Amino acid sequence: MIYNQFQECIDVCMECASICSQTTSACITSFNIKELRRCIQLTTDCADVCTVAAELMSRNSEFAERFSQLCIKTCHACAAECDRFASMNEFCKLCAEACRFCAFKCEEISVAA
Repeated sequence: MIYNQFQECIDVCMECASICSQTTSACITSFNIKELRRCIQLTTDCADVCTVAAELMSRNSEFAERFSQLCIKTCHACAAECDRFASMNEFCKLCAEACRFCAFKCEEISVAA
């Protein structure tokens, strides 16, 4: 297997996508689902964007760097929204941390590209 120059970011994006999906599931079953509506939307969006970003990076797509910019923006928005609920929902706390780390890793490849 040839090491992809984006491998660390790919791994972080896939982990973030997984955590975002778990957070979506946890929020959907919450008693205050109406209050969590935007959080649910952003965690779902973030999971999708992170997955696509990882796929594009894994095949060295010419669009990988540009799509990683969307990943950065989505992760920052998701982290900010999850931070609002972090004190009452452990999933939101973990999701915010994962999103910030994913954005950081995507920013690193953007600088290197």
